[in-house]
This record gives sequence, C-alpha cells and structure tokens, in this order.
Amino acid sequence: MSLMDKIKNTTKDTASTIGAKSAELVETGKMKINKAQLEAEIKVKKREIGDLVYEAHKIDSEVDAEKLTLIFNEIGDLENKIEELA
Repeated sequence: MSLMDKIKNTTKDTASTIGAKSAELVETGKMKINKAQLEAEIKVKKREIGDLVYEAHKIDSEVDAEKLTLIFNEIGDLENKIEELA
C-alpha cells in the first residue's frame, strides 16, 4: 500500500469517526434539552399543587383531591418520560 493510500484510508477513517461522534453529540444534546423541558413541566405542575393548596387554605376549605391526584399522575408520567431518556 502506498503512502497516498494510507493517507486516504486514515482520512476516511477519521472523517467517519468525526461524523459518528458529531451525530452522537447531537443526539445527546437533544436528550438533554428534552429532559430539561420535562423537568420544567414538572416544576409547573408542582407550582399548580402549591396554588391549589394555598387557595384552599385562604378560603379555609379542603383541597380538591381529584385535582391533586390528576396533577400527581401527570408528574409521574413526566418522570417516567425522563427515565426513558436515560
């Protein structure tokens, strides 16, 4: 094998490796973004729980258990999605 063939093969291998790593980094970046979005949604849901509890407290009332359960289930679904990304 000539020197030029070795250089070509090395260049091809390097380009292939760089391409694979780039695709891997892009995919990792997308997963991190998705995870951050899901975590932000969880924070919003937790804030909704706090609002429900506070509003019930202000009017000296019981918290709507059905609404809480619905929000808890939504949070659980979001957490499951985060686990699936890992």
